[in-house]
Amino acid sequence: MLEDFFSLVDKFGLKCNERFLLLAASMCHAHDAGFTVEQLSERFSVSPYLVTSGLGSLVRAGLVSALVTTHPDGARPFNLYRVEPEVCDSIGGEFWDGQGELIKLLLLGGLILGGAARRDSSVIRTGAYKCPPTRTKSENMLPSMRLILVILVAFSDSLGRVSGDEFRSLRRLCALSVSRLRGHIRDASDLGVVSVVPGVSSRWFRPAKRHSIFFLDLDALGAPRHPCRLSLHFEAESDRFRAILREKELLLAYRFISELRVAEVPVLMRSLLDSASILLCSSWKQLDSPEAFYASLALDHGVADMVSAFLVSSECADDIAGWTPAMLVALHDELARFVLEVACMAKRWLSVPGLGELTFNRVQITPFVFEQGAYWACIRALAPSHGVVSRLFLTAPF
Repeated sequence: MLEDFFSLVDKFGLKCNERFLLLAASMCHAHDAGFTVEQLSERFSVSPYLVTSGLGSLVRAGLVSALVTTHPDGARPFNLYRVEPEVCDSIGGEFWDGQGELIKLLLLGGLILGGAARRDSSVIRTGAYKCPPTRTKSENMLPSMRLILVILVAFSDSLGRVSGDEFRSLRRLCALSVSRLRGHIRDASDLGVVSVVPGVSSRWFRPAKRHSIFFLDLDALGAPRHPCRLSLHFEAESDRFRAILREKELLLAYRFISELRVAEVPVLMRSLLDSASILLCSSWKQLDSPEAFYASLALDHGVADMVSAFLVSSECADDIAGWTPAMLVALHDELARFVLEVACMAKRWLSVPGLGELTFNRVQITPFVFEQGAYWACIRALAPSHGVVSRLFLTAPF
């Protein structure tokens, strides 16, 4: 939605707050005759100093024009600002219903996060000198935090997934240092509005470099109610994954996961859950009889091909100590069976009494988040035949 906008501002090397102000003014004041510093400061809950300095840089860059005018009562002149038409034209259309409305809400500070992302009021005292006036700071998110969430929403799909986005790309778009960006992402993760599967380089995956993937909780961010969005939250025991592999006698898969580095396991699980999500949409009816379905799973429905697409092939066995070509082929088969198990589990939960017969445009199983000794995840779906928004909580083990 904002690709052309960021391509435009990149040419001018704008800082984070300047990007925030330009985008906010472009989306919320594009059709106004003009706006003042005070109007922007009040509407977007940012300091007049930030607005004044930011608009000055934008005027010098030629992205905002300033017109000196006076009040009708003859008071001292003031500047009236207007965003240049080329900037407004660079903002594209929505990829999904309600995307633009959510972006405006975030820009306006409509979402107030918890203490990790707030700025508290403070009074500065300097020894024997007179105490300066109290500084009351906004409880709204910082402009930099808002801009990060806006970027993620702008590049997300209708279920909140931002795929294939390098950490460096997000840093470039928001023009923040690595430390500040990581701090904001950590705050958003702690508050449950963003989940992240960090990127990793691995000899097991192809391509070897796997980029970070972000998952947004659109409901928590305040997205407009989507008439077809279905959300089921569930809990898994902390060691349940490996227990399932042992129970199903998927011994090579168990050995494989045991040999992975800690950072590689979430990437593997993310890819397997992606495959299960695809299977739920493409083969919903066949999942009622998984044993019979498995006979045609590898060839007719391509699940083994899904696994082969992100894992090393048998031709690479020489590069991996202790793994022969035959073992890698068997590993792909076992992981395909695991994908089927996850898809069948998800269908059982999506078919709980009261939902009726569902058909899906898209299904997404989100990453597992470890909290208080258990893993929590969510199945999100667009179910046109459902007709209402649901948030069902299931606490049965995975």
